[in-house]
Amino acid sequence: MVVRRLAFSSLIAALGAQVFVAEGVHAQGVHVDPVRPASTAPLTPQEELATFRLPAGYRAELVAAEPLVVEPACCAFDGDGNLWVAELRTYMQDIDGTGTNDARSVVARLRDTDGDGRLDERVEFATGLVLPRMVLPLDAQRVLIQQTYDGVLWCYHDDDGDGRSDRRDEWFRYAPSGANLEHQDSALIWGIDNRLYTAMGGKRHRVGATGITASEDVDHEFAQWGLATDDLGRQFFSTAGGERAAYGFLQHPRYGKLAAGGYLAPDFDAVWPILAMPDVQGGPGRLREDGTLNHFTGSCGQTVFRGDRLPSDAYGDYFVAEPVGRLVRRAKIEVKGAGRVLRNAYERAEFMASTDPNFRPLWLATGPDGCLWVVDMYRGIIQEGNWVKEGSYLRPVVAEHGLDRNIGRGRIWRIVHDDFERGPKPAMHGASDEQLVAWLGHRNGWWRETAQRLLVLRDQKRVVPALRKLAVTRTSDPLGRVHALWTLEGLDALDLSVVRRAFTDPDARVRATAVRVVEALMRDAPQERAASLLTELRRLAADPEIDVRVQVLQSLRFLPGDGARELALDLVLEHSADELVREIGATTLRHGATDDGGALASLDVHDLARAKHGREIWKTLCIACHGPDGRGIEAGGVKLAPSLAGSQRLTSGIEAAARILLCGMTGPIDGVEYAGNLMAPMGQNDDEWIAAVLTHARTSFGNAASPVGPEQVARIRKACGGRTTPFTVAEIDAFRPVSRDVMRGWRLSASHEAEACARAIDGDPKTRFSTGTPMREGMWFQIDFGAPWAIDALVLDARGSAGDYPRGFEVRASEDGETWSEPLARGEGRAAVVEIAIGSSHPARHLRIVQTGATDGLWWSIHELEVLGRPRD
Repeated sequence: MVVRRLAFSSLIAALGAQVFVAEGVHAQGVHVDPVRPASTAPLTPQEELATFRLPAGYRAELVAAEPLVVEPACCAFDGDGNLWVAELRTYMQDIDGTGTNDARSVVARLRDTDGDGRLDERVEFATGLVLPRMVLPLDAQRVLIQQTYDGVLWCYHDDDGDGRSDRRDEWFRYAPSGANLEHQDSALIWGIDNRLYTAMGGKRHRVGATGITASEDVDHEFAQWGLATDDLGRQFFSTAGGERAAYGFLQHPRYGKLAAGGYLAPDFDAVWPILAMPDVQGGPGRLREDGTLNHFTGSCGQTVFRGDRLPSDAYGDYFVAEPVGRLVRRAKIEVKGAGRVLRNAYERAEFMASTDPNFRPLWLATGPDGCLWVVDMYRGIIQEGNWVKEGSYLRPVVAEHGLDRNIGRGRIWRIVHDDFERGPKPAMHGASDEQLVAWLGHRNGWWRETAQRLLVLRDQKRVVPALRKLAVTRTSDPLGRVHALWTLEGLDALDLSVVRRAFTDPDARVRATAVRVVEALMRDAPQERAASLLTELRRLAADPEIDVRVQVLQSLRFLPGDGARELALDLVLEHSADELVREIGATTLRHGATDDGGALASLDVHDLARAKHGREIWKTLCIACHGPDGRGIEAGGVKLAPSLAGSQRLTSGIEAAARILLCGMTGPIDGVEYAGNLMAPMGQNDDEWIAAVLTHARTSFGNAASPVGPEQVARIRKACGGRTTPFTVAEIDAFRPVSRDVMRGWRLSASHEAEACARAIDGDPKTRFSTGTPMREGMWFQIDFGAPWAIDALVLDARGSAGDYPRGFEVRASEDGETWSEPLARGEGRAAVVEIAIGSSHPARHLRIVQTGATDGLWWSIHELEVLGRPRD
């Protein structure tokens, strides 16, 4: 249905001329005393406009209002500047949410037909929908839409150009979701890397001219309504339920999640409404004494502003809506080393706030006109029915203020500035390929990304020469060169010579992009190409800009070979003082193209340096017999040394391995004859040397054992008592772990979740003992051997829950399980595998591991427990 409303156009034309800037509200953020509403009755658009407070020079213009738009929740622009709006027509139409899941919602296309900057035509593109939560117009004919619950990404087609869908086909089927509608995926975007992303999705999809061409898993966190990206594709997530207004932007989800904190300035989460309203889900604890919301609780609809028609200091700022607070936050994104920190742009004030109880900003976007657009659902009740049930805090508040009575409205606002005119309306769908290439360097980020998307979808290879020229033309706009590289990637037309030119670009953004796009040429790269790329990346690893060095570290995971892993180690060690770089390095090592990086990922910087030293020793000495892969060299049909890949003598505790390296060992080994049947002793080397070799071997060749420190080697060297003869296999095997069959005869108990103790010795690394609550000092895990045992060491393996290792520990012994000795060992856990050396001089029937550390958010877990010891004679 097409609706043209000239009366409506006249109304908003009149409103657009009005400016309301509250006295005393300016860029320095002078605080405005909040007001309590005299009424919650809905206002006209003109009346609502008068309630907005914006910094000096800024003002809001009405672009659309009911009945042209109803219950808008999110939006996206097509290449001709038309606005596509998802309308949740059934959302909370009464206090009980009656009919919420009825198929009555709509995706509508809104147009400006007369060029005055106001939307005046409505076409209902798709109807009969269940709460559409994603909308993305691809080109003139296709729009991607996903509804609530069904888990299907649909492509809707307008075959005859009338603005209405004629058919749809399935592009991707996720699992259907029965979760609350607030906790389902949203925010479909086309990334700069030509992949589709969603706020909560564990998948990303590559799209070509005919549809999705490839899908792959990506790490993701719980997020809700909205997903923002900056000029280089950095993604910003938010969640209302978790009260987090911004997170996830320290590393692209392609490279894995990070736990690093410190990315928000102090008090960033405090919000400053100018309306005192008690309808907050958190109840009185989320209200200040003046009745205003004190903390983000409904953050959503975020965007990084990349338009060209607001003051230049707004470019690249992060904007996020807070509908519960009736406000929009503006945040400055400050570079801090390898990371970014967000801070409120104003002191104890917000960019946009309203005294109208029905102002509900849900979605923000950079418009084709270069301005900031705000989707205002304009309604009373905003929380979903699950949080307004009988007995809830919210229900009587909603009823008292009559918030459930304002439904069926909606407004869309444009934020403009006195010093700028809005930009022209685009006409990209009919533009030539050459014109689209030119727009890749537009000052407005929306134009750049839309031109790139259309070029990729057109799949016209004849533009490749122009793109290659743009990518290496140093006089062009740097962001144009960035988009040229990504457009070439999207067209499968990357040329290594072009990328190499980009590696030396004077702009760091182009150099970092070149590193990222070349990942497509890394996987399964022929040896010659891999070596050449490694040489280039090694040079870029010394780039003066930290963002380029970090991108090298992130991308190295896709380049096969030891050289890539060693360069990643070098980068981590070079930036050892930067916690963020260390964590990024851990994700690279964990997910690298080779199999050996995962164990290294859990090591701290000191152990990483030790492993690197050990690798250097290995390549000059051990490799001669054990080989580069640790599986042993064969000469003349006889192996020179046994395989160390998966060797229990190496990985099950350090007692056996350290003795072998210090004193040597004679064969045959496990019935196999080796050349000479002798592992030569290396005890002439110092403890640090021994520790380095062991750490390397225990974290390479598919092994994932704990690192070894020089103090541990010193203890075992002392226990060897100056021995000068090699150990026999039988002697060494006395230091191997106790078998699972024997361990099953022991009685295990714990201070927490004692019934789960047996999972620590069941031989299945997928199961675990866990405290079920954050680790705290005094928690314990206990073994009753049934008779006195002499214990040399314990190995606590938490690799299945890598953060759940004990932050501090001590081990005590007892004869009766009641009276406990002084600590036989104490220390701090540093990685997922914790080895505790005890020594066999204190035999006892009972042994207790006591937690002496604490940390929030992580339990104490043991996936596999190994015990090295023997019954007392």
